[in-house]
Order: sequence, then structure tokens, then C-alpha cells
Amino acid sequence: MNLPIDSAKETYFRSDQDWSHLDGQSDRFASAFRAFNVFALNDYISFLGTVGGSLLPGAWQGISDCVRSLTKRTGKSFLARTSQRHLLRLIGKEASLHRVPNEGRATWGAILYLLDVLADAEIAEAFRLRESVGRFAT
Repeated sequence: MNLPIDSAKETYFRSDQDWSHLDGQSDRFASAFRAFNVFALNDYISFLGTVGGSLLPGAWQGISDCVRSLTKRTGKSFLARTSQRHLLRLIGKEASLHRVPNEGRATWGAILYLLDVLADAEIAEAFRLRESVGRFAT
């Protein structure tokens, strides 16, 4: 379930994060990520963590698939530290806002996979968040 852009602004953006050029253009950013995929991973996560929050929760599966592919091929996620911080903050918001319905098992599965990757990177907050998010995903 994607929220309208106005609702996402209220949910994800502070007044200094609003970017009027995004209004009506969010699908173009999602398409660009699908085209550039692994080459754009960290930039896309940064975008989602700043002005692209309206693409969530729909973007979780694409991010998870990209990280899964990188990890499978190389043994590394290639997530930059800033991407890790953005992911933790955004996942925390998903859990606290209950925007992903309980029936959204694929989305919760994608989020849990990303938390597993962050936990494997020994990020303590990911361990704690994994426990709380796990309640929603079952």
C-alpha cells in the first residue's frame, strides 16, 4: 500500500526535506533504479532517506533484491555506512507507522532480509530492530 505523496511528506519529510520537483515524478526515480540497479544502490537509498520517502513501502523489494544479488555474486552487500543508517531509520519508521499491512509478507520479507544483512555487518541497532520488526512480519 503506497501512500499518496502528500501523506508521505507528512510521514517522512521535515519541512527542509520537501522537494517540489518530485511531485508526480516519483515513478521516474524508481524506473531509474531498476535500470541502474547495483550501480545506483547507495544513491537510491540516500534518495529514499532524504526526499524520496514517498516511494516507500514499494521500494523495499527492489532494494532487497539488489542487495541479495550483490551478496550472492560477491559475498558483500556494498552498502555504504550512510546507506546503512538510512535503512535503519527508514525501517524503524515502517515498523512504527505500520504502513506495511500484515498481509504484505513479501515486503516484510524484504525488510527482514535487509535487517539480517545489517545485523551481519554487526550493527547493534539492526539486532534490536530485527526483534521488533519480526513481530509484524509473522
